[in-house]
Amino acid sequence: MWLRSFASQEAGVRKDLVLLQETHVEKKERERAVKEYAAKWGFRSGGLCEQLSWWSSSKDRKGGVACLIHPYGGFKHAQPVLEEHWSPYFMAIQGHIDGVEFLLLNVYAPHVVAERERFYRQLARIELPAGAKVLLGGDFNCTQEYRVDRSYAQGPGTHKSAGLDTLLGNWCLEDALLSEIPEVEDVPALHHFHTAHHTYRYNIPGKGEATSRLDRWYLSSAAMEWLRKIEVIPPVHKADHRGVQIWLGSPTDPVRIRKPAQIFPAPHYAVQAVRELTLKQISDLGARVQDMSVAESAKAWECFKLRIAKDTLRTVRDTRKRRRNSYKQRLKRLL
Repeated sequence: MWLRSFASQEAGVRKDLVLLQETHVEKKERERAVKEYAAKWGFRSGGLCEQLSWWSSSKDRKGGVACLIHPYGGFKHAQPVLEEHWSPYFMAIQGHIDGVEFLLLNVYAPHVVAERERFYRQLARIELPAGAKVLLGGDFNCTQEYRVDRSYAQGPGTHKSAGLDTLLGNWCLEDALLSEIPEVEDVPALHHFHTAHHTYRYNIPGKGEATSRLDRWYLSSAAMEWLRKIEVIPPVHKADHRGVQIWLGSPTDPVRIRKPAQIFPAPHYAVQAVRELTLKQISDLGARVQDMSVAESAKAWECFKLRIAKDTLRTVRDTRKRRRNSYKQRLKRLL
């Protein structure tokens, strides 16, 4: 019953690829799951038949992740990769969209803090295949942005994962919603972000209902160029989390759904701060690449592009905040 919901279309929208977490599908049930999903489309599985789904087994009905492919969708030539690292919490497949190679990583992080951090540290040691645009999605069971990712937070760093930060740095990935994260002082914008992008709803004794953004997408800089739209969708059958759907399209396609945030040129009030930031980061990069190989230099450049974009946006946001606070102080003195 629950598998059938992934073979449906809503309002004519085709889901080319679906990442599932916490499937509870055991090793002995994987073949049956592959057959059942293929049968929903009228296909056979096994032999020379093209495989439409991959399942990483759960353990004692805990965990389990899967990737489901739409047989008539745009994700072509899908193949499993990094299989030696597959676990109840991680799997990876590779395929092509419009002839361009993409690497899809599916994560369901353990909820126990010590296990979660160990899991992220182990993943961070994996060397990803070169050349593909990287998409990392799943349930990360932590939140990295204080007050933005949780409607109720006890304090900065309470639910943050240092291990995930290390992983994202090693793999040169950034939050797909980087350009849309609001300032925490902008309460209406913050509430709108919570409503639009939080995926999990729960109750806190004595506090009432709260929400969090546990389910997210992280992209490489090359994949970011393909990102057109990101939205939260209703939970599927038997799920307690809402889904996060991303729309991808070639950057050479003139029809763009999502307008990227402007990073350069910086607003006039932040020009000097951004210039100083840029010069420092270029200087640091130049010093680091002196002893790097060609491959290491290419990876450092990809990481640099993501970091400079993120830090530029943050610098502009912080400068705007200081500027606004300065105006408020002047008005108070006048009054």
